[in-house]
Amino acid sequence: GVLSFVEVILCEADGTTIKVQIDSGQVNVTVVEATSTPTFTPAPTHTPDPGLSVTPSPTSSPSLTPVVQVRAAPEFQQIAVGGNGVLQVRVDNVCDLFAYDIRLDYNGALLDVEDGSPGQPGIQVYMGDVFDSLAHQVVQNGVYDDGVFGQVQFVASLNTLAPNGFCGSGVLLWVMFRGILPGLSNVTLTEVNLYDHAGDPIARGLTHGEILVGVGPFPSLTPTLTP
Repeated sequence: GVLSFVEVILCEADGTTIKVQIDSGQVNVTVVEATSTPTFTPAPTHTPDPGLSVTPSPTSSPSLTPVVQVRAAPEFQQIAVGGNGVLQVRVDNVCDLFAYDIRLDYNGALLDVEDGSPGQPGIQVYMGDVFDSLAHQVVQNGVYDDGVFGQVQFVASLNTLAPNGFCGSGVLLWVMFRGILPGLSNVTLTEVNLYDHAGDPIARGLTHGEILVGVGPFPSLTPTLTP
């Protein structure tokens, strides 16, 4: 049997493709003749007593638990050089969210982050609405960009006296990007930690994003429907 890699793609944090050498393999399988054929003995049948009525027990349908998803929204957008675009980091179907820690990477050569708090030192992003109705604190909010590699670091948690965490869907944070140079930048959720009231991690899925920077204005995108 031949073992082949149909497609292998390795990328750096900014989306740059890494060259890779692909080697196929081979697995040897030996088929031998069986020495004996097992016989099957059917289980004895049971004849019910006609005087007894049997009521089958109801079957229960399994309940599907919604999967917690953290995603970049929109997943893809186009902005012009010198123009702005807003990207949200959203969470869906979460329950008892008490704290979250987000690391988001982007191409610092193509994008800059507009400061969400001009009166404070450094560059900050905007907090989302998940904790708006609850007493909370922002533990960390910073943007680190050396002109090549950019990263957003954001940590927020509820006050220890909060009776319960957030349940539902909402925005964890949002970033206003400004286009610097033409190109395609990945927006990668490199680290996403969600915690419940007991401090236990909440399992989640991730959906990353892409931002295409170019010379605008861009035409509106028409989705292609596949039957």
